[in-house]
Amino acid sequence: MELTQSTSIFMMPFFFDNKEKIFTPGEESIWKKCTVSLDKGKLYPHIQKVLQSSGDTSDIGYRLYSLSESVMAENIKKVLARKMKITVKGDDGMNRDIFFRLGQAEISGKEETFFSPKLLICPNSRTGMLIFSCILEKKHQTMEDLISLNYAIFKTYPEGSSQNHDIYIARGEKVCMDEEAKKNAAERAQKVADLMQKVFGTTESWNMSMLTQRLMSEVTGHSRLDPFRLHVFTYLQLTQDKCSPRVLTDFHRILKLQNYNYQVSVTGGTPVPYRNTFNNIYIGSTVEGGGIMTFIPKKEQDKEGNSFLRDFRKSSLSQVYLWIYIMVQMQRYTLINIERNLTEYDFNNENTKDSRANLREFVTLMTKNKINTYFTDVSTHTHHNLFYSLCCQNLSIKAISETVEQKIFALKEHLDLLIDEEELNLAAIQNEISERRETSMQIITVIGAVIALFSVFNDAFGMLDGDHFMLYDSCTAPWLRNLSVTGVIIGVALIAAAWAINFFKKNK
Repeated sequence: MELTQSTSIFMMPFFFDNKEKIFTPGEESIWKKCTVSLDKGKLYPHIQKVLQSSGDTSDIGYRLYSLSESVMAENIKKVLARKMKITVKGDDGMNRDIFFRLGQAEISGKEETFFSPKLLICPNSRTGMLIFSCILEKKHQTMEDLISLNYAIFKTYPEGSSQNHDIYIARGEKVCMDEEAKKNAAERAQKVADLMQKVFGTTESWNMSMLTQRLMSEVTGHSRLDPFRLHVFTYLQLTQDKCSPRVLTDFHRILKLQNYNYQVSVTGGTPVPYRNTFNNIYIGSTVEGGGIMTFIPKKEQDKEGNSFLRDFRKSSLSQVYLWIYIMVQMQRYTLINIERNLTEYDFNNENTKDSRANLREFVTLMTKNKINTYFTDVSTHTHHNLFYSLCCQNLSIKAISETVEQKIFALKEHLDLLIDEEELNLAAIQNEISERRETSMQIITVIGAVIALFSVFNDAFGMLDGDHFMLYDSCTAPWLRNLSVTGVIIGVALIAAAWAINFFKKNK
C-alpha cells in the first residue's frame, strides 16, 4: 500500500538519578534552549501555560532544547541530513533496501517542530525525553516499508548485540563516470567518512544505540526506563477513500511496533488500541507506540479544499496532537519514576530523618504531578479530548496513579506506626529515667539527713560540755554524756514541733 506521507517519531524516556543535578546546557553544548510551535487556539490556556511557560530556572512545565550551533552539533546535523539506508529481508526471503532521512530542523521564525532532534526535561518530576524522527524517502513510501523500518531501528541494545540494525549512509547510484567525477565522488565519500568518525567513532555503519548515546553524552546521571527499546509515534497518510481491514491490521502492527512475522489480532483487545475521530482520521495508542492515520482520496489530493489533510503533518500533528501525546507520556513516566523510587525504599534504615524527608518528597511530587499534568480534558474540541482520553486509558495513567498513591499511603502508615512505637519507647525510657532520678534523690536525702544528724550531735556535744553550758564535764561517763545530749536534742525537736503546729493552727 502506497503512502502519501509518513513520519516516525522516536522517543527515549529517562530519569535523573536521585540528587543528580538537572541538565542545563553550557556554551559549548550540542543543545540550546528552544521553543516548539503550539496551536494556541486548540488547547486550554492553563494547559498551554504548563507546556510552554518553562525556563532554565522553572520547576513546573517543560524545558525544551534543540541542536545548537556548536562544532559537534553541526557535525551531527551534517550526518543526520544524509540519506540513510537499511537492508531488511522480505517475505520472499530476499534482501531489499529501505531509504529514509532523519528529521532536520524545520525552523519557522523562532519556533521549531518536534521533527528535528529535541531534548525535553521536566525538572519537577526529574524525568526527560529524547525525541527525534525519520521520514521515508518519497519514492519508497509504502506501508510495508514503514512497518519494516520502525521494527528494524527502534531497538537500542548494548553495542555488539545482533538486535541492533546497521544503518548506512546511502550512496549515489553507480553510473559511468570519468576520472574527474570518480575523484570528486571519492572526496565526498571521504568527507562523509570523516564526519562519521567524528560523530560515531566509525566510518562504516551506525545504529540507534550509537545515536542515542551521542545525543545524550552530556546528560549525566540519568537512567532509562527501557535501555533496549525506543517508544515510537507514527504518522501516516494513505491515498484511499476509506479504511479497509488490511489497513487496520497494519495500523495495529505500527502501534505495537510489530512486523509481518507477528500474527496480529485486531478484535477482542482490551483496551481498544485505536479509534476514529472522523471517517478519514484514526488515532491509536499502546504501551509500545502510538499513531495517527489519515486518508485522502487520490482525486482530491491536489485540490486546495483539502489543504487541512495535506498539511496535517505540519499543522495539527506537530502543533496539537504531538503536544497532547508527549504530555500523557511524560505523566506516565513521572508516575513510573515515583513508583521506581518507592521500590528502592530502604527498610533497613527506614525510620530516619532522610527517610521521612524522602516520603514528603514523594507526596509533594505526586501532588504537583496531579495538579500540573493530570486533566479530565484538554481542549474545546471533541476529537482532541478523545485522543487525550484514549492515550490516558491505554497507557493506564489512572491505574498507575492509584497504585502509586496506595503505595505512598501504605508507606506513610508504616512510618507513622514506627514513629508511634518510637514515642512509646521514648516515654518508657523517660519514665525509667524519672524513677531512677527519684530513687537517687531519696538516697541523697537520707545520706544528707544522716550527715546532718552527725553534725547536730557533734555541735551538741561541743555546746553542752563543761566549757559552755556545763551539762557535763570530762569526768562524766560516756553513756550518761550521750544520753544527756540525745535528751536535749529530742526535747528541742519536740518543742520546735509543738510551736510549728500551734503557729499553723493560728494562721489557718
